Amino acid sequence: MIPFIKIIFIILFSLLFVFICDKKSFFAHNAGEIHQNFIKSKQTPLIGGIIIFIFILFNFQNLIITYLFPFLILLIGILSDIRKLKSAYFRLFIQFTLVVLFIYLYEMNIYSTRIHILDNFLDNNYLSILFTAFCVLIVINGTNFIDGSNLLAIGYFVILEFVFIVLNGRELNLDSIFFQDNLIYVLLVLLTLNIFNKLYLGDGGAYLLGFIYSFKCISLYIFNPNISPFFITLILWYPAFEILFSILRKVNFNRSPIKPDSNHLHQLIYFYLNKKISNQVMRSNTVGIIINIFNFVFIFFSLMDIYNTQYQIILFVINISIYVFIYARLLRFKLRSNF
Repeated sequence: MIPFIKIIFIILFSLLFVFICDKKSFFAHNAGEIHQNFIKSKQTPLIGGIIIFIFILFNFQNLIITYLFPFLILLIGILSDIRKLKSAYFRLFIQFTLVVLFIYLYEMNIYSTRIHILDNFLDNNYLSILFTAFCVLIVINGTNFIDGSNLLAIGYFVILEFVFIVLNGRELNLDSIFFQDNLIYVLLVLLTLNIFNKLYLGDGGAYLLGFIYSFKCISLYIFNPNISPFFITLILWYPAFEILFSILRKVNFNRSPIKPDSNHLHQLIYFYLNKKISNQVMRSNTVGIIINIFNFVFIFFSLMDIYNTQYQIILFVINISIYVFIYARLLRFKLRSNF
């Protein structure tokens, strides 16, 4: 299917699906939890992940087992969205089981990180599988953490798609199940609909994108081992760091690392913009734009030397330092404003 026809198909299908879900209240956004109250809309459908998966079915030419794992990951999120699978621990257990099976069946282990002490452990196949599964789960659930403002999660993976387009132009080896086609068309359509608050990714979409792009990056490194593993770390740093930072923050304040709160970076920026932008949707869009501009800058510079580990580490440290500095300032602002 040529790109123009493909884009038209995605647009028409997405609009029709949004219209039906809106009229019938299918997959409706259930506002009410503390981390979901930024845009008080109970009718915005959580169907981004479903549209992405249907696009995959039409474009990928693989065995059914290739579709099975993304579908099951999506299904876990859908059941969470419709409040049929409420336990975060049980969702995590199912995700872990599926990810481990996928890594084992497709032999997508991470064996080298260029950290010698860690690499000694990764020589063991089972430890390598567990480490890889841990990394993937961090990205999957980190993607769900950042999916709290319009444009944020979808926009982030649009940036990653452009990264893969650039790398493909450099004639890297991208021969794997995840590179038969890219998702740029469907992501851009979803991004546009998300701007106007017509759909959200939902847990299903966040889990699915986290799963796909985790293994895209692992595949990229497996087929191109000369690339610095810290380049892979940097392009996936935001969802991964968001969840790790959140866990450390909650543990520090004696709170459950699983229980959601409203102190993520995008939520603090949203709070900061509260009196500056009155429209909720516009405020949410602005948050997504600000954070993704920040992410784009560092990812752009990381592409300049993808083989240089020292260069990637320097970028990574600068990135984290700026993040923590801005976060601390915004948190103090919120705490002062609440008194």
